[in-house]
Amino acid sequence: MATLGGPNQTFAVASDECLIELIRSARNQLVVVAPALTTHVATALADRCGDETVSLNVVLDADPEVYRLGYGDQAALETLRVAMTANGLALARQAGIRIGLIVADERMLVYSPVPRLIEAGSENQDKPNAVVISGNAARQVATAAAGGGKSPSEIGLEGLGPDDIRKIETELSNAPPQQFDIARAIRVFSSQAEFVELEIENLRVTVRRVPLPSDLMGIRSEGLISRINSTLSAPPEVNGPFDIEVEQADGTTKAAKVDSRWVNEQRASLEREFTFLVPRHGRVILIRDKERFQAELGRFERNIDRYKAAASAAFGKSRQDFRKALIEEFLPAWEASPPDYVTRYYPHPSKEQVRDRLGERLDGLLEEASSFQPIRCRVLYKGITWASANDPEFTNSLTETMRKRGVPRAELAKLFSEFDAAKGQTGQ
Repeated sequence: MATLGGPNQTFAVASDECLIELIRSARNQLVVVAPALTTHVATALADRCGDETVSLNVVLDADPEVYRLGYGDQAALETLRVAMTANGLALARQAGIRIGLIVADERMLVYSPVPRLIEAGSENQDKPNAVVISGNAARQVATAAAGGGKSPSEIGLEGLGPDDIRKIETELSNAPPQQFDIARAIRVFSSQAEFVELEIENLRVTVRRVPLPSDLMGIRSEGLISRINSTLSAPPEVNGPFDIEVEQADGTTKAAKVDSRWVNEQRASLEREFTFLVPRHGRVILIRDKERFQAELGRFERNIDRYKAAASAAFGKSRQDFRKALIEEFLPAWEASPPDYVTRYYPHPSKEQVRDRLGERLDGLLEEASSFQPIRCRVLYKGITWASANDPEFTNSLTETMRKRGVPRAELAKLFSEFDAAKGQTGQ
């Protein structure tokens, strides 16, 4: 338990125990300045309110945000106000004050208040957040904070009355502070790990079966009958596999047969190597692995670009070949008996006019039967949510998955250490 220490101590830890010790040591003058106070410290101050031998001045902030950040406890404000009012004393306020100090006679502690929403604070003397000052400097600061003689106070010029406190209570009731231990757990999760989603869009050519109109019936070619049976469909070869040069991890390339299955296997390999699947929640990646993951993802995307170029070229060639075969199949029948919508504009159409109209007719059907959209690879990172951080099923499942994947216990301890080190304060 951290205490103020001996008279020669300069650096200290401003724990509640340390502040209370200094408050109780005052014999003539006690000045307290802070954004807000915890209930323990406010109770110790309330006990000194009835001591007529001690001059007591307290300056606090009046912004509800100080309680949402965890600089103090809302209940402490009312505890102190009641005690000071009962003894003819008044609270003072200083907007935006973010330093803390206690002057007890000729000894002063200047400290950095801990926002418990962000960190739990420390009682370890190796992690000081305060300085102990004695003598004239302490008296000078006390005068600047509380006034004295002909010197007016520099801060706390306005009172903090019942109406101000009711306003604070109302705002905190409408938007209450978070549970500090859970908020810190989320922060630790966010700094150590986060959710990740890897999506690939338009991986396959969109294929549909399109009914043939009456003017395109009667297929004779056996090569087309297998692909056209009263309906038109896209050729299967447009989805590969394609022979391309695939970039390897060492930067070299290697010939491989690539199709949508290959792409999905590569994505699964990336997910297995760098992420941890938590059922019903999603995949989690450690922040320390993101740089390597992004590098491998870049290689993966370059290989997808190669696949995309091959697929696009194959799609274009296949459609042109298919279109040519269809024109050769239907052109004789159209030339012998052109459809009405051809003769409507060309009463005596030439062979080229019939071919052009047939080509336009087939282009519309082929576009309806198949389309090629650019393949896109997208990665999305999301922070760990309050619900996930507060869900034992999630935390236990993630721990077990990481353990099975060989993550060292020391790394797991870093991920979850804040749960042990940052428990919410009790007894307040």
